[in-house]
Amino acid sequence: MKEYNIGEKIKELRLSLEISQNDLAKQICEPQDLEKIEKGDEYPTLPQLHTLAKRLGIPITYFFETNWNQNIDYINSVKTLMRNYVRDREYKALYEIVKREEESELFQDKLNKQFLMWHEGICIHYLFNNKNEALTLLHEAINLTNRDLRDLKEEEIKIYYSIGVIHYDNKEYDKSLDIHKQILSFLQDKYEIQDRKLYLRVLFALAQTLIKLKDFENALRYSNLGIGVCISEDMLYLFGEFYYQSGLSLVKLDSLGDGMELLNKSMNIFSAQRNRKMEELVKEDTLKLLEPTDY
Repeated sequence: MKEYNIGEKIKELRLSLEISQNDLAKQICEPQDLEKIEKGDEYPTLPQLHTLAKRLGIPITYFFETNWNQNIDYINSVKTLMRNYVRDREYKALYEIVKREEESELFQDKLNKQFLMWHEGICIHYLFNNKNEALTLLHEAINLTNRDLRDLKEEEIKIYYSIGVIHYDNKEYDKSLDIHKQILSFLQDKYEIQDRKLYLRVLFALAQTLIKLKDFENALRYSNLGIGVCISEDMLYLFGEFYYQSGLSLVKLDSLGDGMELLNKSMNIFSAQRNRKMEELVKEDTLKLLEPTDY
């Protein structure tokens, strides 16, 4: 952001409005941090910049108005922040950004508007538990660029994946399964997918849904495929989860020894990744699987 002279613009506006550094920085950052921002020694985060712009009475785009490339940089920064909020399940913060950017001229073209609608649908599902409104919004987002669900592009596939997740969360497992099978078919027909994690997420969703439907043989098939992809592409993403799914499926298929071996592998992976939550989950499930049952 330094080349955009954001710090200089903040200082110019602050002085013209006769606002002290202490007053402008209040509940945003420390005054000494604002001083560094104005000097160009530090860069404000996007949430800080939003609040500063609001307090100074100008649109945030003011800081990026000098040329088209800077607008693109701002859009990409917003999208990155939104993706991070989804990853961290910070849906309230995500929703605030969506509603704020809906008013921005920079997000009025089809693709950027689609991105906002997609993430608004995610927020409506997780924040307000409104399945129908969320699904309607996600379908409308896809319809902006593809009305017949044929030859879906990568971004459209991701939105369709979110639709499948919402059906899964609402225990509509058959609908979720159908959607993720369609997505897998779309992905297998495409030679180049930029986000390789998307393929793994779909395999995980298929195995997860099939476990819920007690179709352990097919769940095992997809989770084993996920393990193979992780190994061949040297990826740790969902690696432990796939071993967990395969181990659980094998135990349910009465292959207790093989299943427990894979469950232990999944625990070791989660331990190495310092994923304590998943490590404890597998431990608890393993103990339950070993408990004697009455028939």
